[in-house]
Amino acid sequence: MFGTHTYIGKNYVSQKVSFQSLFLNNFFEIDDITEQNIDDQLIIAGVKTNFFSDFKKIKSRITVDYESSEINSSTKLCFNENEMTTEVSLQNVLSFKKNCFWKINWAILFQKRMLYVGASLDRVNLSTGLMNREKWFFNTSINLNFKELFSGRFSLKYKRDYTTPESNLFFLNVQLSNYNTFLQGTNTISFVTKGKYSFFINGKIN
Repeated sequence: MFGTHTYIGKNYVSQKVSFQSLFLNNFFEIDDITEQNIDDQLIIAGVKTNFFSDFKKIKSRITVDYESSEINSSTKLCFNENEMTTEVSLQNVLSFKKNCFWKINWAILFQKRMLYVGASLDRVNLSTGLMNREKWFFNTSINLNFKELFSGRFSLKYKRDYTTPESNLFFLNVQLSNYNTFLQGTNTISFVTKGKYSFFINGKIN
């Protein structure tokens, strides 16, 4: 048995923030109201197919998943609607694309004891126009769950996963993160892998 579903979406957010900052006024030697304009547009589409099988006490599921997204962002810092001429540009324009596909996982059930073993093979491609990086990830997860064991419940879990960087980390020029802090993006695409362990026990031992 199998099932397939597709999805597509688009989201647009425009922000215009005005504030008075003594720090910025002193830094740029002006006496104006600071304005930050931010425009973000997200386009996302994907398809997911699940294959299910049930053989005696063993249940399994295989998932094939593909998702593509694109974020178009722009930021601009100005004063009383006038752009400031500085040594470092206060305007950013970014097109951030992300493609990810191929996930596999399965579960095995033995009577009152539940053993879940999952694995995913993901190919992730990130592109900013000036930079591009592709990487394969093999992630695993194990969940050993004993129900009604020792008149209680015992669970031991392990999961290995990864995170992808946010798009605003790749703005080439400076951006205002709060009223007195500037940030500048990186020219390197990095991924973070992490492992998580958890243990749970509930009830009493006879």
